[in-house]
Amino acid sequence: MMRSNLDSPFVSSSAPDSTSSDDSGDVSHAGLSLKPQKAWYVYLIECRDGSLYTGIAVDVALRYAQHVAGTGAKYTRSHPPLRLLGYRQYPDRAEASRAEYRVKQLTPTRKRALCAEWPKETVPAAL
Repeated sequence: MMRSNLDSPFVSSSAPDSTSSDDSGDVSHAGLSLKPQKAWYVYLIECRDGSLYTGIAVDVALRYAQHVAGTGAKYTRSHPPLRLLGYRQYPDRAEASRAEYRVKQLTPTRKRALCAEWPKETVPAAL
């Protein structure tokens, strides 16, 4: 069965707005100048017991290292990470949080399939 974009956990719910950007990367909205926001990422980790952990972060490599060191989420302290399955970039924390919620509603099988669909890129920042 083919899924439509409306069924995807990664379709942005934001409507286009009236912002503009200049060459410096600053964004202007209604006469206000705003600095560009950092990108946020949704990531999935496979734990040693086979379970999956979904989270959001600005720096995926740093956050994964925290999980491995036992200083990340409470869940990964008792379910140590085995590997980073994948991640996807979002323009801001709100979008990443909404996507994280949608991913967490999926079955483990669908989460693994979703990671297989994500672009194969290097992890943002060094591991």
